[in-house]
Amino acid sequence: MKKILATKMLNEEAVKHASSLGFELSMMEVIKTQCLPFDINSIDWNETDAIVFTNENAVSCFFDNEDSKNLLKGKVIISTAGKTAKVLTKKGFPPSITGKNAGEISEKIVNTGTIRSVLHICGNMVLDILKTRLEAEKIKYAALIVYQTIPIKNKKPDEKFDAILFFSPSGVESYLKYNDIENEFLCCIGDTTAKAFGNRNVIVSQQPTPESMFETLANYFDLRLTTYN
Repeated sequence: MKKILATKMLNEEAVKHASSLGFELSMMEVIKTQCLPFDINSIDWNETDAIVFTNENAVSCFFDNEDSKNLLKGKVIISTAGKTAKVLTKKGFPPSITGKNAGEISEKIVNTGTIRSVLHICGNMVLDILKTRLEAEKIKYAALIVYQTIPIKNKKPDEKFDAILFFSPSGVESYLKYNDIENEFLCCIGDTTAKAFGNRNVIVSQQPTPESMFETLANYFDLRLTTYN
């Protein structure tokens, strides 16, 4: 049985899925998020065509404001696929455009040919991927920061793992600050997270969900067994 470490706490459904694939799963938090107060009046909502969410934390913190639903009405809702899209859908705002990551989302926005201004609901450690691509196409970009990411000084359990799962660039940064990479395979939820490792070899999930990460790892380990047996 392969031993896997997830660098965040996963829900019961994901844990069961890992077990069904033959993984022994351990979990530890390496970051925490905290909602921040924000001023919705600082945004010109009438001049905003589309609202982008690239993280489920941004969705949760934004909807803490009781006026948030009214502000989204009539806007194009865009998000990363997976958990973020699911949370938005549950809140009554299913995204009309989704992508695996900010890079893919930015290309889809550009290709619409109709979106001229975007508001990105995000955290304090947001990367410039979306901003840079959109502004290169003369699409107005603004960010509304609704949460902050805080590293957690956690040491991984004193045991050997076959693979470690990472879910965000900030999670990678925090983990590497307090832990070493040994001989584990590194599996990332998407390309943006993978880039945080620089030149290290990593495995990238087919879809941005924990379940897909486990399936990607299962296929990878099966391939290795086929190759070397």
